[in-house]
Amino acid sequence: MVPIGYKLAKESTRKILFLSINPLYDISTDFRLNYLKNEFNIHTDYLYSYYCDNGLQRLFGRLIKNRYFQQSSKDRLGSFLGRKRGNNRAGANQDDRMGHLLGYTVAGVFKKYFFGPFYDKLIRRYVYNRKWASSMLESCKPTCLVFDHAIRPGLHVVDDLLFEAKRRKIPVITVPHGVLLFDKNHEYVRKGYANPCRKEASVICVSHDRWKEGFVASGVPCEKVRVMGSPRYCAEWTEVLHRIVPDNDLKTEADTNKLKVVYMERQADRHGEYKREVQETLIRISQMPFMRLIIQPSTRAKKLHFETQGISCEIAKDASSVNLCNWADVIICLSSIMIEVLLQDKVFIDAKYLHGHSLLYDDYDVGWMVNNYEELEEALKKLRKEPAHRPYLEKNVRRFLNDVVYGGVEGRDVLDDYKNCVLEIAREYK
Repeated sequence: MVPIGYKLAKESTRKILFLSINPLYDISTDFRLNYLKNEFNIHTDYLYSYYCDNGLQRLFGRLIKNRYFQQSSKDRLGSFLGRKRGNNRAGANQDDRMGHLLGYTVAGVFKKYFFGPFYDKLIRRYVYNRKWASSMLESCKPTCLVFDHAIRPGLHVVDDLLFEAKRRKIPVITVPHGVLLFDKNHEYVRKGYANPCRKEASVICVSHDRWKEGFVASGVPCEKVRVMGSPRYCAEWTEVLHRIVPDNDLKTEADTNKLKVVYMERQADRHGEYKREVQETLIRISQMPFMRLIIQPSTRAKKLHFETQGISCEIAKDASSVNLCNWADVIICLSSIMIEVLLQDKVFIDAKYLHGHSLLYDDYDVGWMVNNYEELEEALKKLRKEPAHRPYLEKNVRRFLNDVVYGGVEGRDVLDDYKNCVLEIAREYK
């Protein structure tokens, strides 16, 4: 969504608000949101703290914006040790450090064990309910609401917001939060097509034609679904993203004679019967003498869904996917980040035996497909000797990227199309 906000701010005079519906997401550390705020003066906030009309709402808004509540366990430890937020300055004392430790400990315990029930059973039901949604929309008077496709029934305050938006006939647009690569018959995809939060939107924006075909087949009117490419991976935003992404702290001094491999974990624990195979594969390749392996946990959940015992590797929990692709020679993954891999002309390995899915890029013959561990090991050994080797053709990569990033229209100005779509829908609202 950030690329769309960037384009709107750059080329329109509309007031734009970026409001997070997830109270557990630390918006203060998101470099993309900070770029919008600093470069274009776009207001970023939590929905809960942006609009408050009573004391409980103000209290909750202050809670989720508090650094003790939002910081990760790693940052809490850093604060205690005097390495974060200026605590290593001259004059910092033991009392300061103990104060930080107490604050982060209390917040951490509350967040882990009490926040969920407190939020679900009290806050969402009695504080941020339909009455609040009605007052919020009445106060803000939006001409358009833009959500990503991740919205679903029961997700935070989405139901009440959409109900009140529909009652006021405020248009709703949903935009892709990635690129759909799974087959339309995949269980996860079928649930997405049936999602009423998406289907009731005024306009559903998708990246490519097959995505649209799935929505239409599920009963969505054809004219409601627009194929407009991928904001995340289009050339204009990629150039901006690569410029603003923070530097990584990967240790590279000993990498000159190593094959650098990144394994990117899936966004949810959907390994199923393949989990043990994933673990055993990573153990074995991490022990190859010419390898340096980095594992990136799920970027959304910030965790791995398998045990790492016996795997000789670095866990890059806080590293950007862009930086990891830039560092690596080879990336093994099962998500739309494979598009970033192709854009950077790094080797993308599709370890089919670790997931068993039929994916969109199979039809384009893109990616180095391996069907068992032996084939994976042979591929890595070949790349060690011939780093430039690719078993897939450049013309196939170009065709794939054109279809999924530019919606099949070569040279399309993706962000301009999204900007115009939002402005068009906003103008139609009375």
